[in-house]
Amino acid sequence: MKITKITISVFFLAFLIGYISVPQTKQVSAPIAIVDITTQYLPLAKNETKFEPEIFDIIDVWENEDKFKIKLVDVAEHNNTFRKDEVIAKSGESWLGLFKENDQYVLRHTTVKIKQERKLSYEKESYVRIKFGNKSEPVFLLKNAKKLKEGEVKTLYRHPSQEEREQFEIEPPSLKQGFIRQFQLGDKKYTLRVKEGLTKSNEKSLALILETENTSQVIHVVYGEPGNVVGDLLWVGDLDRDGKLDLYMDFYNYEKGSFGSGLFLSSEAKKRQIVKQAAYFGTAGC
Repeated sequence: MKITKITISVFFLAFLIGYISVPQTKQVSAPIAIVDITTQYLPLAKNETKFEPEIFDIIDVWENEDKFKIKLVDVAEHNNTFRKDEVIAKSGESWLGLFKENDQYVLRHTTVKIKQERKLSYEKESYVRIKFGNKSEPVFLLKNAKKLKEGEVKTLYRHPSQEEREQFEIEPPSLKQGFIRQFQLGDKKYTLRVKEGLTKSNEKSLALILETENTSQVIHVVYGEPGNVVGDLLWVGDLDRDGKLDLYMDFYNYEKGSFGSGLFLSSEAKKRQIVKQAAYFGTAGC
């Protein structure tokens, strides 16, 4: 067979067309911190801004001021930077931390060390960080949590870090009107949703509701109209390993720059409850 310039050109053109027609795939790793769960989010439509309460006689915010035996320090969501007087942990103390190890979440005891980070002269305040030896930084730290033991923790959801949100261009929805998430733990199904309601003092509010089987419980309440935010879901799983759902979230704050988070455990729940808030962490803000 005699090869001519025309033959070579036709062969090269056919090869090029064939190469382009084959879909080129790019390997993109999914963010490890986001566990695959059934998720629904119904955004607020422009014609649905009218406040229509679904639940009534909710306990007012000031009536629900519990004192917690379990001490909590948020680490991950607070970027492990605190004012010196905000850190309740002391160097040399042993705390129970929720760590990520080999794509699993585990509870481990760790000895903490408080290290001064910087001092801003115009604020005249010292800032500190918490060191954890050879361990990575935990999601949070707990002390006096006698019902919790070391070991692997079943995790259904973990709020992606700022780095993951930027890398994978994702932004998990906040807990606001229209929010619905469903979880399966063993043979039990749970639904977490936000509903409009009225408190005992007739204050308009948004309530975070946890439902399973024939039980429905108000987890957290904020005052306000549709569009306000109850908070953000940070972690969901079975921390106390009793086969029932536990969750960790941060709260919407009226004061600019303030921060608060709470841990809800099924093992602390009373009769007709699914979970009960067991710990709280807060800072004074900017």
